[in-house]
Amino acid sequence: MIDSFSKTWSLNKIINKEIPNDKDNIILVYGMFDYFLKAIPKKYNNKVCLVVPDLPRMMGGDLNNLKIKLYLGYIEGVINENLYKIDCFVFISKFMTDYVDVKGKPWIVIEGIYNNQQIVEDQSKETNNTILYTGTLDVRYGIIELLESFSLISDKNFNLWICGEGAGKSEVLIAASKDSRINYYGQISTEEVLILQRKATVLVNPRKNDMEFTKFSFPSKTMEYLASGTPVVMYKLAGIPEEYYPYFFTPEDSSVIALKNKLLEVVALSNDEREKFGRGAQRFIFENKNPKLQVGKIINMISELL
Repeated sequence: MIDSFSKTWSLNKIINKEIPNDKDNIILVYGMFDYFLKAIPKKYNNKVCLVVPDLPRMMGGDLNNLKIKLYLGYIEGVINENLYKIDCFVFISKFMTDYVDVKGKPWIVIEGIYNNQQIVEDQSKETNNTILYTGTLDVRYGIIELLESFSLISDKNFNLWICGEGAGKSEVLIAASKDSRINYYGQISTEEVLILQRKATVLVNPRKNDMEFTKFSFPSKTMEYLASGTPVVMYKLAGIPEEYYPYFFTPEDSSVIALKNKLLEVVALSNDEREKFGRGAQRFIFENKNPKLQVGKIINMISELL
C-alpha cells in the first residue's frame, strides 16, 4: 500500500505540473490501477479516458488466499470510488461492463491493434504437414490437450512445432523425447516466430472456452496468427468478437479427438484452398484492425465529449 500511495503522489504531482487543467487536454489512462485513478485531481476539467486491458481480479494471484482476497477488495473499492473521474472507457471485451459500472458513460470495445511494422517475407511451406503453437505454455491454455491431440495422429509426415515458456514446459519436453515429430523451440524472437508461422501448414490455439477469464480476455496471438496468412484452428472464445469467427476453423467440441479431426481437416485441404482461406483472414486483420482504424474509434468517442 505504501508503494501505491507513493505512485499516487508522484503521478498527481506530474499531472498538476505538466497538464493544465483547462478543458483543452485529454488524459488517456492505460490500466485499471488504483494509483492511476487516485492521482487524477478530484476537480478536473480535462476529459479522461480509461483503457481497461485487464480487470484487477483477472491479473493473477490466488483468490482463495485471504490476504490476496482482502487486498483485492481494497483495490477494487478504491477504483470504484474514483470511477466518477472517468469520462469514457475502452474495454478489451464487452463482458467487462459486467464488473465495471460505467454509469451510462460512453464505452467501446477494442480487443487489440495489429501494427504491421515488422515486414516478414512469404516463406516456403514445410514438406511435412506442420502444426505450430506459439505462446505461453500454461496448462489452462490447453497445451496438454494439444499434445494429447497430436499423439492421436499416427502419420509420420506430420510435425508439431511448439514455441514459448510456461508451467507446461516439462510436459512438452517429455512428449518431445517420446515423439521425434515434436520440435520444441523454446523462447525465440518475434521475428523467428513470424517466420515459423508462415512456414507452417496450420496454426493452433488450444485454449478452450471453459474458464471465466476467457470472457474478459482476447488472446493477443489471435491477430498475429490470422495476419500470418496461414490457416488457424482455435475455439470460439467468449472474449473474441463474432466478426472473427469466419476467419478461423473451430473444432466440433472440446475433446482432443475433435481438435485432432479439425487439424486433419485443414491439412486435407488443397494448397490453394488453404492459401485462399489464410489470405482472407490476413486481409480481415490488415483492413479492420490496423492502428488508424482502431485508434480512430477512441478519438471519435472522445471527440463527441468535447
